[in-house]
Formats: sequence, C-alpha cells, structure tokens
Amino acid sequence: MLHEFVLPKVPKDFSDTTMAKKSYLIAPPSSSYSITTPASIGIKRLTSPLDLDTHLADVFTKQEDERYKMKLRHQVERDKLILSHEQEVLRLYGNATRSSVNQ
Repeated sequence: MLHEFVLPKVPKDFSDTTMAKKSYLIAPPSSSYSITTPASIGIKRLTSPLDLDTHLADVFTKQEDERYKMKLRHQVERDKLILSHEQEVLRLYGNATRSSVNQ
C-alpha cells in the first residue's frame, strides 16, 4: 500500500494550458521544446520609415533592436510565470488526490 501509484486528477481544460500546448517562449526555438516562435506571437522587428536620413535610420534600427530584445525578455518572463502557475496547479491536484486516497 505504501508504494501504490496514484493517478492524479487532471484540471478542467488542461488541454488548453500553455504547458500542454507547448505554446511558450522560454528559449530559442532550436533549443526549446516549444513550438512557438517570436513571429508567431506577434513579436516582430519594424523597419525604419523610408523618409528618414541615414543617421536617423541607424538610430531607429538600434532602438528597434533594443525594443525587440525587450519584448522577447518580457514574453519569456510572462511565459515562465504562466508555466510556474500551471505547474503549481498540477502539484496541488496531485497532493489533493494523494491525500484523498490516504484518508
């Protein structure tokens, strides 16, 4: 009885979670288990307007690179928080199932 395997209950709508869909962005797509790319979630680089002179176009490009990196970091942190929340919910469901079996 001590080594009995207990299958935890799955939360409602688990198939819609980020963890199940693998729709998170926490690493470059080549080294991640995720199927999400920055472009697929709307994080894109803008091109400089054509009417800018070369110096302003260079400044715009540098700023756009920084904005792009910031958007990526923000999305990664958001996805990490979502994944940790989903993991905690699964842990609680597992604990509840184990405690109900042990009663």
